[in-house]
Amino acid sequence: MKITEAIKSFEKLFGCRISLHDYSGSFRDKPGMREYLSHFNPFCDYVKHRNIKNLKLCVAMDAEILRKHFSENPVPVFKICHAGVLELCVPVLSGTKLIGAMFAGPFHPPGDCYFRSDILRQKTLPAKSGHFEKLALANLKKIKVESFSELLNIALLLSAYIGNSVAIQNQPLSTYGPDKKILLFFEKEFAAKDVSLEKLASFLNLGLSRTSQLLRKHFNKTFSELLMEKRMDCARYLLKETFLRTEDIARTSGFSDSSYFFRVFKSRNLGVTPSQYRKKERTFSLEDAEAKI
Repeated sequence: MKITEAIKSFEKLFGCRISLHDYSGSFRDKPGMREYLSHFNPFCDYVKHRNIKNLKLCVAMDAEILRKHFSENPVPVFKICHAGVLELCVPVLSGTKLIGAMFAGPFHPPGDCYFRSDILRQKTLPAKSGHFEKLALANLKKIKVESFSELLNIALLLSAYIGNSVAIQNQPLSTYGPDKKILLFFEKEFAAKDVSLEKLASFLNLGLSRTSQLLRKHFNKTFSELLMEKRMDCARYLLKETFLRTEDIARTSGFSDSSYFFRVFKSRNLGVTPSQYRKKERTFSLEDAEAKI
């Protein structure tokens, strides 16, 4: 799956906007990424264009305070900005290097979150807070405190995916052997609707026959077997580590038909259904995740 597709899935799931701050120049030349390199959403756009003071306050929080926070302690944080709206801010790492930050929001915050000590707060603008409050209520999704853990959990996965994808894309392809090139292809394309042996052969700059030989030589599998293995690995991981619905996991793993996904998953996991697998393998509960915030 492409980074942009993963971002769009997240935005659809939570009814919010993803924005990325590029600390290292790692995002700018990636296809489709430029649209995410600023806080382009109607609410933030409106606030910033009201006057220059609002813009400066936004820059102070997002580009200065939070960057300093992530440089010293690269852990996610919820923040309420000067306009009184909530965002989740997550560092993006490539290995151990901080390369950027990801912002998920904005949301209309629940009233009780104003009293939480673990939320970073910027002083609100008294003269404008009432107006912004009405604007937020009318235009932003109101998130419940109970949803914080799900938002955080999936945002961490997305941030890690972005960081890992950037790290992989930044390495020269010429430095890879055929086996690593094949793995790179499946990592990037396994969930694509049009993934095929022909596309892999084109990626390797080889013929179909030679490509099939390499698959057998390095993995002792056919293209279809490797593709299904990668999709199943993705599905098992998401079932175990996230709160995503089975239908969303099927789509994220490359299955356009959730009924087909159910049948394939069951047949390849000794008759265990996706929901049974999740119940058995999950190492934490929603209550545990809430307690960690």
